[in-house]
Amino acid sequence: MHRVIEEGKIIFEKAILSLLEESIDYINNIERNGRGELPITGVALDTIPWFEQFAISFRSTSEFPCGDFRFNSADWDHYDFTVRSNHPDKLSAIKFMCETYEDSSREKIDSAHLLFLAGAEAIMSQTVSNKLSELEIKAPVVNDRPHGYSFEYIVTDPDGSVNGNYCEIVVANRMLNRLENA
Repeated sequence: MHRVIEEGKIIFEKAILSLLEESIDYINNIERNGRGELPITGVALDTIPWFEQFAISFRSTSEFPCGDFRFNSADWDHYDFTVRSNHPDKLSAIKFMCETYEDSSREKIDSAHLLFLAGAEAIMSQTVSNKLSELEIKAPVVNDRPHGYSFEYIVTDPDGSVNGNYCEIVVANRMLNRLENA
């Protein structure tokens, strides 16, 4: 794994966990469905270095499937619910993003691609999945096989230079690594 992805995963995962912990009251106030469950079908991490944005958003059941809005977290009811946070871990993640993006040793589009992959690795980590489950969000643990759940982990490129979900790219790469080593 590339150094930026490895380092970014660690920094981003720490920030995600801190922000989720800090947002417990917000999450507990999300209206539950008739079965008493949180109606969350996805979690998105927006890592946008050119806007200095590190945002977590939840997609609700009523927003899925929504065609073009499936991955467009800015259109969801629970978009960037951590926006007001100045948690030191979030600030560290933003600093890492900006420094990586501005690194002159590679093109900015390549740096952004590495940051999106780091974000995908972080949001799909077992630690984050366990934290979401602890918060009563039915988030599966994702490894090197397609998980087949309706819940999705989402990291996208807002400029669309890669049109798709980086989390799916990471799972595909994990599958390939497993198959190559079999």
